Amino acid sequence: MKTDIMKVEGQTGLTATGWDLKGVNESQWNEAGEILVKVDQARQWWLGDWWNACQWGDGKAACERIGVNYENSTMCGKVSRAFEIGRRRPNLSFSHHKEVTFIDDPTMQDKLLDWAESERASVKALRERVNNHLSLTRTARRIIERTEEAKIELTQTLSDARELLGNEKYDQWFQAEIATQPHYQLAVEIGIL
Repeated sequence: MKTDIMKVEGQTGLTATGWDLKGVNESQWNEAGEILVKVDQARQWWLGDWWNACQWGDGKAACERIGVNYENSTMCGKVSRAFEIGRRRPNLSFSHHKEVTFIDDPTMQDKLLDWAESERASVKALRERVNNHLSLTRTARRIIERTEEAKIELTQTLSDARELLGNEKYDQWFQAEIATQPHYQLAVEIGIL
């Protein structure tokens, strides 16, 4: 459902330099405040969408020409590009969306935004979740890399042992190692050996 967020019933005094709200009642005054919040929340999305729509050369020169901050425009463009309009959460701020752009996986981004929305989480709380996710992801990658390195090293060690002992003695030695050495037991259990 699309609504005109700039319309207050009976009011037309909105200009670039002011908003004439003389004579409004309390309900209209509250509605005007709600409009300001909607505009403020939408402003960064609009700037990002504007930035991403540029097809005519140098965006930096355009920003300088019209007086828009270039760095802010590129940041808003990055977030807007990461979240097509259908994925943007109207109940969450632009800053919430910005926090999850550090995660490459759109499914995980959506899961974190779902959590933030359902828990009414602050940007700071979401940032902590994102940082925890990124830290766990880096740790998991390091473990996988080390596991691969250990597998290569173990395979080489076992190959050297087979060559040194011969097949029959190697098989006897290996069975004894599995029975007594926890690292070999673990390697068999997780499928490395």
